[in-house]
Amino acid sequence: MSKKTLGVFILQGGITVSVIVIGWENSVPWSVLVVLALIALEAATGTRRGNCGRRTIPVLWIAMTIAIGFVPIFTRSALIPERHHIWLALLIALTTWLTTFRIAPHNLKHLWRIYSMTWAAIGVSVWLWVSYVGNRGASFFAGLGGAFIILLAAKRWLIRRNVSIQAANTLILLILVLPLMDFITRPRYTLGQQPASWAKCYSYEGARKDPVAFMRWWNYYLDQWNRIHPQIYMPDPDGILPFRLIPNGRAKLFESDISINSHGFRGPPILEIKGETYRIVVIGESTTFGCTLHDGDRPWPEWLHQIIEDRLSPRRPVEVINTGVPTFTLQHNLDRMTGEILPLKPDLIIAYHGYNGFSWLDASLPAIVGRRPPVYRERPLRLLADCEHHLKLLNYRHKHERSGTARSVTPDDPMQTQYARAYESLIRIAQTNEIRLALANFSMAVNSRSDRDVKEFYRSRFPRLYEQIEANTVHSTMVAELVRLHPEVFFINTHSNLDGNHDKFIDLIHFAEAGRQQLAESVFAGIRQILEYELK
Repeated sequence: MSKKTLGVFILQGGITVSVIVIGWENSVPWSVLVVLALIALEAATGTRRGNCGRRTIPVLWIAMTIAIGFVPIFTRSALIPERHHIWLALLIALTTWLTTFRIAPHNLKHLWRIYSMTWAAIGVSVWLWVSYVGNRGASFFAGLGGAFIILLAAKRWLIRRNVSIQAANTLILLILVLPLMDFITRPRYTLGQQPASWAKCYSYEGARKDPVAFMRWWNYYLDQWNRIHPQIYMPDPDGILPFRLIPNGRAKLFESDISINSHGFRGPPILEIKGETYRIVVIGESTTFGCTLHDGDRPWPEWLHQIIEDRLSPRRPVEVINTGVPTFTLQHNLDRMTGEILPLKPDLIIAYHGYNGFSWLDASLPAIVGRRPPVYRERPLRLLADCEHHLKLLNYRHKHERSGTARSVTPDDPMQTQYARAYESLIRIAQTNEIRLALANFSMAVNSRSDRDVKEFYRSRFPRLYEQIEANTVHSTMVAELVRLHPEVFFINTHSNLDGNHDKFIDLIHFAEAGRQQLAESVFAGIRQILEYELK
């Protein structure tokens, strides 16, 4: 045995051991491990005698078929957590390729190369698939590089027919051109540095042709909120609420300044002595707290205060206090009544609630039976992601139109839900303390009348969109019925010029500045009569 042959044999033996160790360490079933070891050992111990090598090849193909059949490489459970399958395939490919250096007959050498290339193609294919579904850009492009090398090697050593060469050239061209076209056609947005371009990311009109940009915007949006949490949130000392706003806290959300006053509410300082001031307290969620983006943007309660001053020129001072807190429900605000809201001695309470309590209405919603529409998934190549989503959507629509969607016809009465009981508690509190109360329905970027494409755009980050649209419809009906049952309560219809007008939102529920202004206008219209009476 020559030194070269001995070196190759030692290298193959080392790789064989590696295959066995990788399989053992990653809990590959013992039956599969035996097959993989057989493949590697057969390759490592092959001889230069053609007949023996020729008998070995069928054994290896059978072993490979058994291994692929037992190892669920292409099942969902094995896509990401079992990436060791990739390395097993590539190591076996390398082992069998090295065997070709110790085989003399050219036709037999060709058969071993085909076998080796098959394992390499399996390994690279799984690599690409795992990287694609996991949206691992660097890994995916590395896999494309591996596929490029395999195709070049196949052209050099394996492919002999013109048709096969043409097919290989087409695949090589596709590997080179597809990433280049994706790079050229993908819009670029510099988030955080070009405020004027943000609307191109979050608005349907700006980002509908690039869902990836919307998802990048969404990640940036969440990062901005997470960044300001330690600056304005603190644990509730009483342990009743999830958290409280830090009195006198300061933060910067995007380019807008957030100031928490000494009472723990967003907005300007509150007069310690109320005196003759007409005090309006607004309770709500993050939509009331205000997701402001630009310098000078204001939450809608501040816009309401300006409208009151401009339109009514009141003879008494007016305060509009924003007590909205992100993630809070109506029940959380009821828990704050005794300690935080009622001590302010409000003349009027405005409740703008909805989204955070939609889960309370689940039993009142028509139950959807059947598959939900597919959600857009971000992939390393936007062109492939768009194509994948389009095909899934076509398949869904075909099945949906063929089978229809069954719905329950016996939902629970929304007036018997936790949401309705919470509103009833708020009404009783206002009656007991002789405080005027106004209840508003809730507006979202889309509703049941919105175009399907607009709904699908928002559903990429709000997977339960269709249930939430149903919940908002039930919530609006419930609020209107509560006002009918309690005539002393004012009703604020926020839907006019706002609900379903996606251009006034930065996501499904949070407003752009135009949306905040419109909401303030709608609220003013709902309470104008009582304001004109009490501020004259």
